Amino acid sequence: RKSEPYMSVKADKHVCRVLYRLGITDNSSVAHTRRVLGRLNLHHPADFDAASWVIGREFSANRAAVSQLPH
Repeated sequence: RKSEPYMSVKADKHVCRVLYRLGITDNSSVAHTRRVLGRLNLHHPADFDAASWVIGREFSANRAAVSQLPH
């Protein structure tokens, strides 16, 4: 696990969409999302990556499902 500090989140469309909708980034571009993620200094980036990807795929792409999430 010594390599964890050198890992990063893959900024694909699902991750970018989730971070934008959560207000972590102010636009959903891949380049901007990578810069913001670099400043977060995540201890376990792979865990964040997997969770945000699933949320983006399952909820953010489906506006009906997003509207049913608690605010």
